[in-house]
Amino acid sequence: MEQTPTPDWVERVLDDADRLAERQAQAAAARRRVAAVQTRLEQRADELAVGLCLAVGFGMTLFALAFVNV
Repeated sequence: MEQTPTPDWVERVLDDADRLAERQAQAAAARRRVAAVQTRLEQRADELAVGLCLAVGFGMTLFALAFVNV
């Protein structure tokens, strides 16, 4: 049984589909990396907020103690 050659346009469509699948995989990987960075930034922001609250509370305490000693 003889096979007929595949038309050029079919090959181009298949190549385009392969490139699209590769780009979609790259985009999904990029989205995962962005989500990981966003999570780390949110955690860091939470840590900084807690640190700032502690620093402000400590500063207010020292300020109040300064008036008590006057």
